Amino acid sequence: MKIKLTSQKYRVAAIVKKTKAQGYSQLKVGDEISFSCNFVRTTGASRGNYALGVGVWRDGECIAGSSQNELFTRLACFELTPLSEDA
Repeated sequence: MKIKLTSQKYRVAAIVKKTKAQGYSQLKVGDEISFSCNFVRTTGASRGNYALGVGVWRDGECIAGSSQNELFTRLACFELTPLSEDA
């Protein structure tokens, strides 16, 4: 079984701080992005723990992947506004 969680879309309203992080450096004001992650069974890690990987999607393409902690550090460089569900 595969479970995928996907966020609503967000628009980049402003760039607060420039970043050189792969994928994030490509974002421009006005871009629409969303986030998704897959829940999969993990085996082989010490104590069974893996970081949850979150993908950043723009125009149907995954432009960046980050751990949950890295994601919030990277997103601090941007001001995002949620788009309405019917947009």
